[in-house]
Amino acid sequence: MKSIGPYVVLREVVVGEGRGAAPAAGESAPRRSTARTLWAADRLTGLPVLLHPLSAIAPAPRLPAHPRLLPFTDMVVEMAGAYLATELPPQTRPARDPTQAARGALEALTFLHSQGLAHGSLDAAQLWEVDGEVRVTGAGLPRPGLRPQPLDDLRDLIAALETIDAPPGLLAALRGAPDLASAQEFLDLLDMGLSEQQLAGALAHVPALKAAQEPPPAIFDSPDDIVLGGALADDVMGAPPTVEAVEQEITSVQTLPESEVPVTPAPLSPQEVALAAEESATQEAASEVVVIAAQPSTLEVSEMQRRPASESAMETPPEPALPTALFGGLSEPSPAEAAPAVETESLVSESAAPARPRAVRRAAGRQARDRLKADHRRRLDLSELRLRRTAAEVEQLQTPAGAQSTVSVAVPPASAEEHGGASPQERRRLEQQAWEEQVALDARLAAARRAQAPRERPASVLVPGAALGGELAEIAEVQRRPRQRPAARAQGMVRAARQLAPIRMGWGRDGERQVLRQRGPREELLRWLLPTLGVLLLAFAVSAVPRALRSAAPAPCCDVAFQLLGAGTGQRADLTLLSAPPAAGWQRGARLGQAPGTLHLPAPGTYRIKVSAAGYAPARVDVTAPRHEPVTVQLGR
Repeated sequence: MKSIGPYVVLREVVVGEGRGAAPAAGESAPRRSTARTLWAADRLTGLPVLLHPLSAIAPAPRLPAHPRLLPFTDMVVEMAGAYLATELPPQTRPARDPTQAARGALEALTFLHSQGLAHGSLDAAQLWEVDGEVRVTGAGLPRPGLRPQPLDDLRDLIAALETIDAPPGLLAALRGAPDLASAQEFLDLLDMGLSEQQLAGALAHVPALKAAQEPPPAIFDSPDDIVLGGALADDVMGAPPTVEAVEQEITSVQTLPESEVPVTPAPLSPQEVALAAEESATQEAASEVVVIAAQPSTLEVSEMQRRPASESAMETPPEPALPTALFGGLSEPSPAEAAPAVETESLVSESAAPARPRAVRRAAGRQARDRLKADHRRRLDLSELRLRRTAAEVEQLQTPAGAQSTVSVAVPPASAEEHGGASPQERRRLEQQAWEEQVALDARLAAARRAQAPRERPASVLVPGAALGGELAEIAEVQRRPRQRPAARAQGMVRAARQLAPIRMGWGRDGERQVLRQRGPREELLRWLLPTLGVLLLAFAVSAVPRALRSAAPAPCCDVAFQLLGAGTGQRADLTLLSAPPAAGWQRGARLGQAPGTLHLPAPGTYRIKVSAAGYAPARVDVTAPRHEPVTVQLGR
């Protein structure tokens, strides 16, 4: 698996993978240009991430917040290229419901179009389902050479719905809608819950919008945000000049007399040399192959019918003459040379766009040079500001109280830059000079800080390495708890490095290597103390159980005492057995003894005894043995 920054690439997101069959050639949308999308995972969190490769280094678009849009969260720049990352919420999966995907995408497109923006690279790989809702990724992805419009987003949406197996009726209804219809109108019709036939009939009556005079602005804050390194000149020079400026430039070139053209060309900047070489290659290719414009599509025919006759006549402006000062060695191809090339028109792509006018390229080159000069002036201004701040701090540290400052800062001259006469080499020299002055001032500032008298502080507060000087002396002091130090060590001396004891490594239960720490005295004591306490507790329990069992044993069986109530002094009663447990072995009617007195019962159980005395009515008593309390008998007359 390939690693890109903090992410691990798992696979490439294939448009239409697992979402239905690919559309037929005749049913596909006219605009199918999509960007690659990589499915990756964060190496630390494991969350899914989408990586969008960039053909040119550019900052991440700053999109306005919307529930249906997933913004870019990170940018990774490597030697192989740059990538924009979009973090996906957990449990994210590709959108599979065509109707739900269409509704979610239309909500996102409606919001973008209302802000004057366009998606630019919408396909099935940018539609993801999160908690039952479809969200859109990749909005505003930088794509050099393309300026998307709202109509392009709607066409891309139709192509994306084809890849997720949308119903044929829904696709036919969307294709049959008038050109330049807005996403809000599509969304309103979907929210009405119409059937496919009703939707097709409703879309046929959607009013067409007027074509936008200018493409929506780019999502970048300013053209200066784009990095020139690794990008084409035409892609980073901003918007082209207006039509009036181009016509004026072409007119001035065409009306220039040949006598006024200088014989010796003026010195060119590197950007002009590159543009001239590119124009020469384009002109040579044009002399060999003649590109025949493709037949207009249905959309172009409908647009031509709506345009006035004056606009139709200006569709093909005349090619201006080549300036002799820049392209003295080039010549226009003759009709004889261009005629045989007409036979090769089948080999030329119908979508090939004609070359941009040279005047437009020259104007774009001037804009790029002006931007480079402005960036250089801005860097010099920042360097000057930093130099002045550092010089002021050095002056404050070195100048005694009441003395006049002697520190001077050499500011780069700006007269050459104001007139635009400095070459790129001169600009780089000025920047290098400012950088060297800044380094020298930083060294003086560090020396001035070290020269300051150190404050009296205890030895326990010294930071290790403070006596080494340099940047280590500028580390902030850390208040520590005072502790005893050897008397032989002077204040400010560097402490000796810690003597670390060797460690032992071993295999853990999970199969990974772990550090086996050596037990200290306290851990060794606890290691033997706990088992010893356990053994003592077990011995105490074993000795206490028999005692508890002996104390709970029943009384010896089975002596029971009898007492008489209601009898005179010296009166005694006879005890006769009525019933006894089988284990006793006594017979019914046996005479047991007299009461009051003690009767010995041979076995535990329940005994029924008859108590009779002279002059008193007999009584019956139930006695359960063993019994500790005496049995009291109430005699009645």
